[in-house]
Amino acid sequence: MRLLHIESNDTPDPTLQISFSEFVGSNVPPYAILSHRWREQEVLYDDMIAVDRSIARSKRGYAKLEMTCRLALEHGFSYLWSDTCCIDKSSSAELSEAINSMYSYYTHSEWCIAYLDDVELDEKQPGSFFGADGTFSRSAWFSRGWTLQELIAPLRLAFYTKSWNKIGTKAGLCHQISIASNIAEEVLRDRGRISTVGVSEKMSWAAKRVTTRPEDEAYSLMGIFGVNMATLYGEGRSTAFRRLQLEILRTSTDHTLFVWESKAVNGDMLAPSVSCFYNGASYEPWAYSQSLVYRLDLMPNYEMTNAGLRIQLPLKRTPERKELSSAYLACRHKFDPEFSVAIYISRLGGSSNFPRFCKEVYLGETLRLAQRPYLENELPYDVGSKPIWIAGENHLLRQPFEVAYPLVDPDWS
Repeated sequence: MRLLHIESNDTPDPTLQISFSEFVGSNVPPYAILSHRWREQEVLYDDMIAVDRSIARSKRGYAKLEMTCRLALEHGFSYLWSDTCCIDKSSSAELSEAINSMYSYYTHSEWCIAYLDDVELDEKQPGSFFGADGTFSRSAWFSRGWTLQELIAPLRLAFYTKSWNKIGTKAGLCHQISIASNIAEEVLRDRGRISTVGVSEKMSWAAKRVTTRPEDEAYSLMGIFGVNMATLYGEGRSTAFRRLQLEILRTSTDHTLFVWESKAVNGDMLAPSVSCFYNGASYEPWAYSQSLVYRLDLMPNYEMTNAGLRIQLPLKRTPERKELSSAYLACRHKFDPEFSVAIYISRLGGSSNFPRFCKEVYLGETLRLAQRPYLENELPYDVGSKPIWIAGENHLLRQPFEVAYPLVDPDWS
């Protein structure tokens, strides 16, 4: 790990001496860490290793870096980590390692400085802070992809305004932060509680956040889910996000991974973007009810094969359309637990392809015929326990899953 080493002389206006120090393994000293939004002319690694530091000092970002170092020193820290200059981004290997380690960097920091450059002290109301939209909680800092993990991971975090006035701490502002981030206060107060949160709810925290580079939508979530994967800038948003879901799938049996909504569902069981989970906080993992499945011992586990996803799900016909079936997931509606959650599937033409074609629905909800007119030419599904294939884009075979039956009071006539 590369840290900035901060030293100063004992004068009324001390001059900072900032240099790099490298640490390997667990031999890392206590350090502070910076959380912020990237702006123009940030100080980079090459600027800091240059013999002539005048280029670094001439950049707009140097004032921010220097003030962060002064704050760290004032609070007893001689070391600081900043994503602007502590990573040699010319090395793809180092960049990938840093991105995979980012959550750990913030977790193991002793103190995090969150710099909100669009929030300022309200001089007319001492103690009040305002931003572009009126309140500190509407700062753009809360809308960025990378700042999600930077909010959750640090044990101690303090917020500062554009003029470096202290706003408060994560602990003291927990309620306002919860409203701004949609993260439960329990998780903000105890980062260990993140392990009890379902996949869809974690995804919902990032659903409205944005990143400058499209792939970072996925890369910025690796630490939240405790997974690692290679960073391949240029692969695109959907490919990177699909790889993230595949990594989550390897270590989780949480069916809320499949609880997402999209107006352009293509039959794939995996979501095309994190924005599809905007309502994900409404669901939680839950074991299948015995009143739902009474003859089969359904397991919530699943696996990815060379042909696609293989998963065992209970299946039931919808009352209004016999060719349409509901595949029930091992999760429930968090705020109305009596409802299980299902996804609709239906046979395509005369083939054995079965796409997921609309959003998740509650148990007992029925389909109105006028809402899905394009199903008129589809053939009925033959009852049985056999592999069902979910079609991907252009009906390419991609997502198989095994359907188990029967269910409570099955009506196949």
